[in-house]
Amino acid sequence: DKVDPQTGEPTGEKTPGRANEIMLKAAAGFTPEQARRAADDVIASMQNDFADMPTVKAMTWKEQHGQLIAAVSNERNLVLFLFGIISLVAIVMVAQTFYMIVLEKTRDIGVLRAMGASRLGIMQMYLGYGLAIGVIGGLIGVAIAWGIVTNLNEIQDLIARWFGWRMWSPEVYTFDEIPDDVAWVWAAWIYVGFIIASVLGALVPAALAARLD
Repeated sequence: DKVDPQTGEPTGEKTPGRANEIMLKAAAGFTPEQARRAADDVIASMQNDFADMPTVKAMTWKEQHGQLIAAVSNERNLVLFLFGIISLVAIVMVAQTFYMIVLEKTRDIGVLRAMGASRLGIMQMYLGYGLAIGVIGGLIGVAIAWGIVTNLNEIQDLIARWFGWRMWSPEVYTFDEIPDDVAWVWAAWIYVGFIIASVLGALVPAALAARLD
């Protein structure tokens, strides 16, 4: 009922129903785009019947929250950039470690060369070490990452109980929980990148070892 602004008493007149947003859920088997097109058809027919109907637009969840999704995508790109920097650091660390090994194993390399080992064989041996580090270390890293990602919400709850701080704000991201699905395609690419970084890190020390007389 309408209320008189001066007296605060009901006037007996009815206020027509109003809405500024209506959320629709598509049936199983229909994509958000199909549901949006169906809603557009309904809106078009209503606008033909009601000339004074205000402009109404149908949007999918992704279209409505496009700015938020773009921000999350930028965060992912930032993580990939940081991964590239970490890969460079990994190459340098592997190269430094293998260089120290070459210096410490100079006599052993000389013995192998004296026994008939070829320069290519010495180089392949150190590259094989680098490959083994990449394969084994990458598997361990993927396993640890999987354990963390699939338990992100539990880890957040534990941090909140211990320190009273939550890293994921539902008010900002409009999600009640942190998405914990593992993108195995991305994980596979990162795993392959780690193996390549380990082999590249061992390349220069392997070449130095192969040049020893």
